[in-house]
Amino acid sequence: MPFFLLAAALFLIWQFSKRKKTRSKPPKPPLDVRFKKLRAEVRRQQFAADYKREHQGKTSAASYRAFNKLHNLSLTSYIVLDTETTGLSPESDELIEVAALRVEGDEIVDQYTTLINPGRMIPREVAKLTGISTKDILLAPVLERVAPKLGEFIEGYPVVAHNAVFHVKFVTAALRREGVYGNIQYVDTLEIAREAFPGRADYSLDTLARELELPPSGQEHRAISHAQHVHALYCRCKEELLIRVQSQKQAKKG
Repeated sequence: MPFFLLAAALFLIWQFSKRKKTRSKPPKPPLDVRFKKLRAEVRRQQFAADYKREHQGKTSAASYRAFNKLHNLSLTSYIVLDTETTGLSPESDELIEVAALRVEGDEIVDQYTTLINPGRMIPREVAKLTGISTKDILLAPVLERVAPKLGEFIEGYPVVAHNAVFHVKFVTAALRREGVYGNIQYVDTLEIAREAFPGRADYSLDTLARELELPPSGQEHRAISHAQHVHALYCRCKEELLIRVQSQKQAKKG
């Protein structure tokens, strides 16, 4: 009997301490907020690592590279790319949507966009962020069918994307898994926007689109909408930087 009472007392003490710890924990922010912050941090770290590697003169094993800054502004034929994914890792996560716009003379002349069935459930936080649910991708084509078409569509063109390292890494990994080799060269509108519009607190695509009043493009957080905003942002940045270059040349002549 004494042993039973001792065990019961210890159990009650443990329950009380557990309840106290639970009450003292601060509430977690919503899942979509945590996901956005985590994705932004991972993208920042990925870009920083690639930028450091390139500027140290090391050869990257990946089949993509950034154009030099001079070439960034001279593109007239290119592919604008955006993706939605199940997570943040190109190795362990999957594409669920891709949008590619073919541009000639800064005008959109063709596009390839599709949902992709990743063969897994869409995480709740991703569904909330993108509006793409598991039900939406059930009848979508699998990557095996999408990869050859996507590879053919972007082959031979440089890619323009916002936070390009993230999107290009995902597409490159996906193409390679299906035996489609893509040697992708890219231009990052995130870096160009920092040069064209310095001093801003936030260079996310949604913020830039709102503050620069870029043309509206339908659904807010979908690949095709983002691709249309990237195209508009790239054209605006080129215009801004080329005007600045011309002004500097005129100032030197004067």
